[in-house]
Amino acid sequence: MIVALQTRIGNKMRSQKGGTVEALGFQRLVPRVAWTAQQSYCQRTNCTAQKEKLMTNGQIYRRFTVVTVIMMVAVIVISLVVDQVLGIDVGSGAGIVSLFVPAMDAGGTYVRATRTLLEKGRMWRMSCAFFGINLAVGLLIFIALFVVSGASFLAAFAQIGLFTFLIILVVMAAILIPITRFSLGFGARLAFKQLEK
Repeated sequence: MIVALQTRIGNKMRSQKGGTVEALGFQRLVPRVAWTAQQSYCQRTNCTAQKEKLMTNGQIYRRFTVVTVIMMVAVIVISLVVDQVLGIDVGSGAGIVSLFVPAMDAGGTYVRATRTLLEKGRMWRMSCAFFGINLAVGLLIFIALFVVSGASFLAAFAQIGLFTFLIILVVMAAILIPITRFSLGFGARLAFKQLEK
């Protein structure tokens, strides 16, 4: 559309000037008009290329970290309350929620910001990063609980052993990274369907 506009204006100017154009002013004017028209079009249609720049990986990781901390604290508090009031041990399985929900939120947030779905390769890379963030936050909270309770974290870690810890870490990664990838994609698709309504 913009190219056709440029051609039409150019032909009109040539006919008015007898085949010659006062080119310098015209050539400066048309690109500005075209750029302004393109910017206006992007603003009216929520131009994906412009909005996508507003959602970097760093922003996604920061939001994921904040939501992860909130969810972990909430899971710990709810687990303690349920154990004290109802006498039911929720168990470590509830901790998956602190990975599932933040990943869904990250996928939905990206789609609402850019109006596009994440590429598959990028989702796998993000899932690995999310697992690392979740693990780091979980360890920090775990150490903090040990410090508050007066127990020795190093003594507890020594009982487990480095080799056993690494095996547990590999098994957790093999299970939780695919779950994170599913959660990220599910949240993105859910938000995309809501935008289509």
